[in-house]
Amino acid sequence: MKMRLSQKAIKDLKEIYFREYGKAISDEEAQEIGQRLISLFKIIYRPIPEKDRPFKSKGDTPKSP
Repeated sequence: MKMRLSQKAIKDLKEIYFREYGKAISDEEAQEIGQRLISLFKIIYRPIPEKDRPFKSKGDTPKSP
C-alpha cells in the first residue's frame, strides 16, 4: 500500500513543478510524481559500505586516489 503525500507536500510539489516546467499539474498528478520520487529514493538511497567510504568519520579527510 502506498502512503499518500500530505496536502502541503502536494501543494509544494505543484509549485515546484510549475516553476521548473511552466505547467500546472493536478493534485493526482502531483501525488503520482511524488510517490515515484519517493520510490526512486528508496531504491537508490543505501548506506555506503564502510570499505567504500572516502573517509571513516566526520573528522577524517577524504582518501587520496
